[in-house]
Amino acid sequence: MPNRAGYAAMIREYAPLDEAPAIPSTPEQKLWTSVLLMALRDACGAVSYVKSTKRQMIINNAQRFFQEPSPALRAICELIDVDYDTVRTVAIQRINEFNRTGKPQALTIKGLKAESQERLAA
Repeated sequence: MPNRAGYAAMIREYAPLDEAPAIPSTPEQKLWTSVLLMALRDACGAVSYVKSTKRQMIINNAQRFFQEPSPALRAICELIDVDYDTVRTVAIQRINEFNRTGKPQALTIKGLKAESQERLAA
């Protein structure tokens, strides 16, 4: 597990430059935030840690994780305090954009929390 500075750098690598992510406060939130962001990176093709023969399988599995209803994703969202439906909606938009353009699409926890609060307030 990276230290606080390493964790922030890892998130910023995938986040828009003008949007600083919120840093989770507990070790469990850090872990599950990392899991969620890694799954999204995989779903959007940022899979550089495996040989090319398994790359497409990882992308497909990660995309299904967001596209199909998932109790595991719901539990992760509850643990890091973001809205499950918002995460799925935003992730599917990013996945569709990736599938259309081949370019990874950014997502931050801060952005998801803001969208979650807006959705819950409506």
